[in-house]
Amino acid sequence: SVGLIDVSTLGKIEVRGPEAGAFLDRAYAGSFSDMRIGTSRYGLLLDEGGIVRDDGVVARLGEACYYITTTTSGAANVYRELLLWNTRWRLDCAFINATGHRAAFNLAGPASRDVIAQLTDIDVSTAAFPFLHVRTGRVADVPARVIRAGFVAALGFEIHVPFSQASRVWDALMQAGAAAAL
Repeated sequence: SVGLIDVSTLGKIEVRGPEAGAFLDRAYAGSFSDMRIGTSRYGLLLDEGGIVRDDGVVARLGEACYYITTTTSGAANVYRELLLWNTRWRLDCAFINATGHRAAFNLAGPASRDVIAQLTDIDVSTAAFPFLHVRTGRVADVPARVIRAGFVAALGFEIHVPFSQASRVWDALMQAGAAAAL
């Protein structure tokens, strides 16, 4: 009824600044500058020829702040390419490679909402936290970014926390999930 997987190896990059949305509109297929704060979208990173270079989730955290995930194998190259493109395009935005600073876990399955609800101050109800939305709050009393995404099941939560607190959050999720598995 619930599963947990460590997805910490995914790339994690923050894009900040007044032209962050315009930058993502140029680098990814689709439009990201028109996203509402607190939402996320699947994104395809393209090269100049329109060839897919990488994919991941793009979440809008604030007016001028986005958080993107990349594939594990593409993390370093994506970060480098984003920096290179912005050197050429000269848009007013900056990039923070948070890959080594944030752990991430995917909690999925029919009981995932019940499990995470025990550990968070975020309202995880369907009405308050729809699919492809992002919320910030605390999970196991640790600051967290939670993306309502489902790659292995219709109901899933991707939980991003400081790497220094990863074990604490993992253990709390495992303990809360054990009760759901009975």
